[in-house]
Amino acid sequence: MKKLFFLCVLPFFFCHANITVIAPDDAYCTTYAKELVKFLNKSIAIQYVNYNGSSYGKTLKKLKNLCSWLPSDNIILFINDFENVEKKKALAYLPMNSLKIALITSTRKISDISVKCLKSLFDIIIVTDKISYKKLQEEKSLKTPIFYQPTLKVSFQNTYSTNIEKKEKFIFLSCCSCNKDNQHADLIKAFHKQFGDNSSVQLHIIFKDWEPSAVREVIALQDKLGVENILVSQETNFKPQYFDICSCYVGLSDVEVDYSFYALAIGLPVLTKENLSYGMMLEIPGKFLTPSWDSSKINYNFYHCKKSDIGKALKDIYINYSTYLQQVKMQQDKLKQANEENKKILLNFLVPKNVTFGEKNESTSNSITTNSMRLYKRLLKHKT
Repeated sequence: MKKLFFLCVLPFFFCHANITVIAPDDAYCTTYAKELVKFLNKSIAIQYVNYNGSSYGKTLKKLKNLCSWLPSDNIILFINDFENVEKKKALAYLPMNSLKIALITSTRKISDISVKCLKSLFDIIIVTDKISYKKLQEEKSLKTPIFYQPTLKVSFQNTYSTNIEKKEKFIFLSCCSCNKDNQHADLIKAFHKQFGDNSSVQLHIIFKDWEPSAVREVIALQDKLGVENILVSQETNFKPQYFDICSCYVGLSDVEVDYSFYALAIGLPVLTKENLSYGMMLEIPGKFLTPSWDSSKINYNFYHCKKSDIGKALKDIYINYSTYLQQVKMQQDKLKQANEENKKILLNFLVPKNVTFGEKNESTSNSITTNSMRLYKRLLKHKT
């Protein structure tokens, strides 16, 4: 295994890329990281690596080895994965002289373990949602400069002009891992209450990944209802063609948001949780709850919506579909603008044009201001 991993790391010494994006190998982070690198690749030399292993222990070993082998002059952009002590120990092997940037795009409440990891290992923290930003600001012991950049939550999708019309059958589509925080059972119950066994309205749920107990619950619920307009399937390789037949995408996962952005990019109305809408999608109100199914182990909370609110939103989109289709174009324009802003903001963090020492930490498309003298001096070394 050591030889195999050495072959994976060897290109670092020959490609001369001085910016490395590191992300865990999960559905959202991998997609986000790959799109980010592709988006920026025309402007700077940048590479992406993940550290997935065949087991958790091997994953940690790969991460540790990766951090050990990175050149000391690298700028490292690390996405999201700060949630346990073992990862913190592996990340401690990141080269001391590198500029280490933590990008937090997760919408879960940030944990105490994450705070300790960010405090000791990173030079810059970029946060994309207000909840995490507020949590970190309240940590008096955290001296690492924190930048709030909400547009960076947006996936780097190109937008497409499509003529989407109301089809003969109105299909709500949802695709994400089947676990209890993604509220599949609530979605099914809410849909059934609003539409019953109406064959002209369907709910298609596709699991990319699953927890057996959660799947059993969903299948049992489907069998109990005994209707033919709720379809559930399990597929590891999701096909974009599924979007060709659907009328609206429903994204209730706190983490797996890539398909929500894809649906919006191709012109579909997207229904999602209030904390995931980014001002571009149709919101279902909710609140953070500690999940009862794992409350003894979990150190972050999930954003949950009431079944009644999910049902109202589904019905509203169905009844006023033509109105929502008209709004999609405006939402796509927001996505395009966010993409352009993202590119400029990220480039400015990675290869800053103008660096200023000031009263607060903020970044625009052409300058960075920080109240940390240490970071100010470090950024000057990377200034173009």
